[in-house]
Amino acid sequence: MGLRGAVDTCARVYPLGYGGEVLGDTPSGMKELEMREVDLDEFAVRWADGVPVVDVRERWEYVDGHVPGALLMPLGQLAARTAEIPAGEVVYVICASGNRSREGARIVEAAGRGAVSVAGGTSGWAAHGRPLDRGDGS
Repeated sequence: MGLRGAVDTCARVYPLGYGGEVLGDTPSGMKELEMREVDLDEFAVRWADGVPVVDVRERWEYVDGHVPGALLMPLGQLAARTAEIPAGEVVYVICASGNRSREGARIVEAAGRGAVSVAGGTSGWAAHGRPLDRGDGS
């Protein structure tokens, strides 16, 4: 396949513009994307204002403790459930540390909705003494 074929395959599977903004060419000739991400302090302000929050962790992680008001949509189910995300608003995507939330934000944006990843995740949120709800929310 070679490098060019691999790049072309990646471009088809992960099209530009579905998770950020094109910043420019990297040394390898690929486009660099910027994912919108906020730190925990900025997220806390937005959360207090009532922004929609989607938690992309697994159910057992969510039950153990989640940001109050966060809607559980495990990453593996997210693409099939994006219609449940409020249209016309930017949704804040959170996980345990910020890795899955970046991928989740890309999936949400690919579905035509605005998304921001929360750096630091739920573990950082809890470590800063911020509130957690426990249970499945029912």
